[in-house]
Amino acid sequence: MSMCRFIGLIPFLRGKSVTGTSRKKEAVSKRPSSISRILEQEVRKLMDEDHLFTDNGLTVNSLASRMGVSRATMTGVVASAFGMGFREYVNRRRIEFAKEYMLAHPKATQDEIADVCGFKDGNLFNRKFKSLEGETPLSWLAHNYK
Repeated sequence: MSMCRFIGLIPFLRGKSVTGTSRKKEAVSKRPSSISRILEQEVRKLMDEDHLFTDNGLTVNSLASRMGVSRATMTGVVASAFGMGFREYVNRRRIEFAKEYMLAHPKATQDEIADVCGFKDGNLFNRKFKSLEGETPLSWLAHNYK
């Protein structure tokens, strides 16, 4: 789905009517589920097909800007689609991607894996991996590489 298809939704998603006047807060919070589903599908596509999570500069703000919606809307879309906050979702996707990468490239360095998966450096990758998997990447690879 191209960005052009979202342009007509931007005033609605930002809580404005076609004339540009703000709607009441109650109306803003009751977005039609079809719009949320469209946004969820686009976020899933960006993550699943384009691997946007590997961009180490990815933030909820940058994703919201890319989608043409507010930060609050994007936060709600991610929570609804994935059942967790943006940062947790991105880190989980990066770790799953890292595990696949490590199995395919068992001699890769920690910094190389971090770079490919979207972490700013090897130490951050190691800490996030250990916090989510309960063991270091090297230990995990030793148990899972055959």
